Amino acid sequence: IPVEGLVDIDEQVAKSQKQIDNLSREVKKLQGKLSNEKFVANAPKEVVEESRNKLEDFQFKIDALEKIVASFKTEN
Repeated sequence: IPVEGLVDIDEQVAKSQKQIDNLSREVKKLQGKLSNEKFVANAPKEVVEESRNKLEDFQFKIDALEKIVASFKTEN
């Protein structure tokens, strides 16, 4: 579906990229936490599992946003 003229593509790409950047920072934090053997060994299992779920969710969102950015760029 062509979106030219309906949305500001550059603005949408910038917003999506900002979200990707923010999520990427969170992914790095979670990866650091989960790679810490002391954290994984000592934290309650629920906390570790929640961190893993957040990591997976953030990575899924990044992938989706990257696809959106790519589709906007091909529209241009």
